[in-house]
This record gives sequence, structure tokens and C-alpha cells, in this order.
Amino acid sequence: MTRRYSTWLKVAVALGSAGIGLAGVVWVEHLASQAVRDTAWNSRGYRGAILGAKDANEVRIVALGASTTFGYGVLAAETYPTQLERRLREVDPLPGTSITLVNLGMLDSKAVCLEADLRDYGYLEPDMIIVYSGYNGGGTDEKQCRRQASPVFQALKFFPIAPIVLLEKWYVIRYGNVGEGYARRQKRLAASMRSENVGASSSSPLSAEQMSLVREKEYEDYKRSVLHLVDTALGRDLPVLFVYQVDLARPSVRRLAGDRNLVADHQSQQQRIRQDLRRYENHRLFRTTDAGELFGGEVTPEYFVDWMHLNGKGNDRLAEILVDPVADLLALVSQ
Repeated sequence: MTRRYSTWLKVAVALGSAGIGLAGVVWVEHLASQAVRDTAWNSRGYRGAILGAKDANEVRIVALGASTTFGYGVLAAETYPTQLERRLREVDPLPGTSITLVNLGMLDSKAVCLEADLRDYGYLEPDMIIVYSGYNGGGTDEKQCRRQASPVFQALKFFPIAPIVLLEKWYVIRYGNVGEGYARRQKRLAASMRSENVGASSSSPLSAEQMSLVREKEYEDYKRSVLHLVDTALGRDLPVLFVYQVDLARPSVRRLAGDRNLVADHQSQQQRIRQDLRRYENHRLFRTTDAGELFGGEVTPEYFVDWMHLNGKGNDRLAEILVDPVADLLALVSQ
């Protein structure tokens, strides 16, 4: 009897400890979510309200992309997907329907993550996708993507925010602001990947020949991911609007970016992906919109948070030029 009692006591203690630990995790997650609810994603891993089952008269558009789509530095209501949704509802291109924009943008997202996100959020039943892109964020493995690297998200479709909040708190303490922390992280990852691609040490500079090989591989990886995404979407009869992002290669941007190699790489990749996407120009479900010269190549506080990311006004200007091509593609959805 004593031995049995001891065993049950150990089980009870273990379960109690696990329960307390789980409650602590939930509490921390709740506090983190409340602290950043207007500047980050919801518990499902995307920005905005959590969506339920799609209504019979609802049309859902999924916005795929990285930090600009996500809305780095702005509130959820100031992102371009939210403002595009508002503008589309004002013009009402499909009378009798309700249009919903789903913002699947993610910080530090790579091109390889876009199709993975479309797959993992298939339960939202999108009717169309918008891709805001123009250069490769680096990486060819889904395990480098935030959502796909999370076992919790993959198992439960729940995306914990507390780890990111704690990381960003550390960035503020260590570097003075979150943006600098992410910039340094991205630079380290890029250097490591480039060195691996040519079998060199990450601590030693690459030769001109090595850099040329790296740039070519980076673009080929980017092209492969983008074309596969477009092929997958069109194969499912999903209309695709590909938005060429704001050009980073203007003189004012070079001054602000402080990295001429980075800007040159962006410029080259943007030019090449335009050429490679021409293969779809006669496809009835594919359109492109060029935001490259939307702001005349000048980075000003009127439209930008920093040298790359748009503020609320800039996002609204972007949303404005997307209304017509989106409405054009939505007309095909109703046919």
C-alpha cells in the first residue's frame, strides 16, 4: 500500500508540475500577445483578426511576402493588405460578396517560405494570392522559415509570440532598437550562407569570382522558389498578382542603406525576375504590377519608416495602385 501510494504521489507531483509549467507558458504567451497585439501577428501566425470558416459569399485574398507585407514598423491597420481590403470594399468590384485580405507576410521571410505559407494556410481557402517581392531573402530550406521551423505551429497551427518578443527585447538592450538587431542577424545569416555555397570560411572575405558564383546561385534559388509558387497557384486555378517591390537601387537609398553590394544585388535580382516572369504574361490568371518607381526613387519620411519599409501612408499609396489589377483578377474568380 505504501509503495502504491508513493507511486501515485510521484505521478501527482509530476502532473502538477507539468500543469504549473504549462500555465506559466500560457501566462507568458498571453502577456506577450497583449503587449504587441497591434504590432505583431495573432495566435494563428498572421496579422489581423483570426478568421473562421469562409462564408458562402466571401472572397479571400492571401497576401504573401516578407517584412513590408507584414508591416514592419506600422500597426496592423496601416499595412498594405488591410488598406487594400478597405479600398476594395469601397469600390465593391464584386457586388454581393465580401472581400477579405489575409496578411501572411512575415519578418525575415525568404522566397522559399512563400509556397510553404500558402500550403500551411490552405485551410483559409484563398481565392487569389498577391505576392510582393523582388529579391531573395536567402535560404533554400523551409526549416529557415519562422512558421515552418516551429514544431508547435506545424502540429497545432498555433504560433507562439513570446519567444519573438523576448528576442526583440534583447535586441533593444543589445543594439538600441529592434531593426538593428534584425539587420545584424540577417547579415550574419547571409555571410554564413554565402560562405557555405562556395566552401569558404565565413570569417574571410570572398573573392570576386566566389561572389559572382554566390550571386548567381542566390538568384537561381530565388527564381526556382518564385516560379514554383506561381506554377502551384496557377495549377490550382488561383489568380496571382505579382507586385515588383519598391526599387532599392536609387542614390538616396544607397546613402541610407550603407551597403552598395546589397543594393546592387537587389537591383540585379529585381531586373532578372521581371524577365523570368514574362513566361506567364499570356496566362489569364496572372498579372504583374510594378511598384518600383511608385515614390520616384526617393526615400522620405512621408512614405517610409526606414530605407526599405513603408509607413502607413506609403502602404496606402501601394494599396491604391493595386485596386485595379486585383479587381481585374477578381472578375475571373466570379466566372
